[in-house]
Amino acid sequence: MLRALLAAVDLIWIGSDMKDHGPIEDYRGQDVVEFNGEWFFCDTGESVRGTWMNTPCGHCSRIRTTEGYDRCLGTLDGVRNACCGHGQIEKAYVQFWDKTQLDGNDAILFFKSRGRKTNGEN
Repeated sequence: MLRALLAAVDLIWIGSDMKDHGPIEDYRGQDVVEFNGEWFFCDTGESVRGTWMNTPCGHCSRIRTTEGYDRCLGTLDGVRNACCGHGQIEKAYVQFWDKTQLDGNDAILFFKSRGRKTNGEN
């Protein structure tokens, strides 16, 4: 924990140069960077491990439901797991209880067929 705290302090001190610590990755629509074996959000310098549950979607800025679902999707009957893609259609997916899966645009079309608005739609 102390190591993570020191790394976070270092990242905050570095400020806008934080992205220089490594390649930028995407986590739920947010830019993250790995530093000393731990992932941090580029905009706040906070540890992903400690804050991911309450971090809003980087695309629509909405926080997950209390059940842990993407807020734009809510509860979907017959669905085991799903992700709206957080602004990136190719990352959207739906996993059904029978172990079948829809990915990308097929998942988005499924969400729309269930009346869900994804990827920032109004």
